[in-house]
Amino acid sequence: MPPSIVPWKNIGGMFLCVFADHSEIQDSDQPLRLLRLSACSKRCDISRHPHPPRTAYYSPKPSAFLLFPMPFEGEDRILETFRELCQQLTIRNYNATSVTWRSDIQRGRMKGGTPIMGVLPWDICVLSKNTIILPLHMREELEPEQWRPIIASSLFYKKTLRTRIIIGITLRTLLFAAIALALYFALQILLPQPYTAVQSNGASNTGPLGGFVGILLAPIILFVGPSYSSYTYLRRNRLLADQDAADIVGAPLFISVLTQIQQLDTNGYGSTSNRRGAGGGYSLPTLQQRLQNLQTYSGKATM
Repeated sequence: MPPSIVPWKNIGGMFLCVFADHSEIQDSDQPLRLLRLSACSKRCDISRHPHPPRTAYYSPKPSAFLLFPMPFEGEDRILETFRELCQQLTIRNYNATSVTWRSDIQRGRMKGGTPIMGVLPWDICVLSKNTIILPLHMREELEPEQWRPIIASSLFYKKTLRTRIIIGITLRTLLFAAIALALYFALQILLPQPYTAVQSNGASNTGPLGGFVGILLAPIILFVGPSYSSYTYLRRNRLLADQDAADIVGAPLFISVLTQIQQLDTNGYGSTSNRRGAGGGYSLPTLQQRLQNLQTYSGKATM
C-alpha cells in the first residue's frame, strides 16, 4: 500500500493503544516498562482531560487496551529525591529505577481471579518492584520536589514501619483467637443445658448448649475482630508514617502539598471514605485526616 494512503503513517501527537493485563501490576510484579510513541510531537495536557489517559504497559497476558502519555521531564529529579530519602533513612533493600504514572491501581481480586481496579488516590505513592507508581492526575500539578513528603511517608510505612506492622497484626490476630477459645469454654459453663444438634445426614450430636453457641460465634470473632482491628491499626500507622516524614522534610511542606492536592480534588477522588485497597490492600486515611494529623503534630512520632 502506498505511504500516502497508509492510515497511521503521518499521524502526530497521537497515543498508541497496546494490550496490557491489570492483574500483572502489583507490588511483586516484574519491572514495568513504559511504552511511548516516538512520533508524538507534544505532551498530553492533563488539565484538559477530566479523565486523563492511563499509563500503558505490556505483559505476557494481554487483556485490555490502555493509553499512555508522553514522558515527564521531572522523573529524574523525582528519582534523585527518592535516592536521597533512601540514603537518609538507611533503606538498602529497595532500589526503584523508574517512575510510573497511573490513574488506577489494583485493589483486589474477585472470585475467579478477575482483578478489581480502583482510582489511585492523588496523595499516594505506591512502591512497586523497581518502580515508583505516582498518580497520573497530579503529574502536571506538582513540582518534582513536592513529591518528597509523599514518597518519604510511603518509605516509612512500607520499609521502616514494616516490622512494627507485621508484629502488631500478628498480636491482634492471636488476641482474637484467644478470645474465641476462651469464649467457647466459658459458654459451656454458662449454658450447660444439653442440646442435640442433628446433621444433614441424620447423625446427631449432644453437648452443652454453650459449646454450640461458641462454635457459631468463633468464626465471627476470628474474622470480624482481626479485620476491623487491623484496618484501624494500619490506618494509624499510615498517619504515623506521615508524622515521621514530617520530621525529615518539614511539616509545613507536607501540609502545603496535601492542601494543594485537596484543592485540586474537585471530583472527590482524594476525599472519598472508601480508600481501602490502593497499594497492597492497606487502609488509607482521607486527605482531611492526613491534614488534621499533621496540623496537630508537634514532632518526633516514632519512639
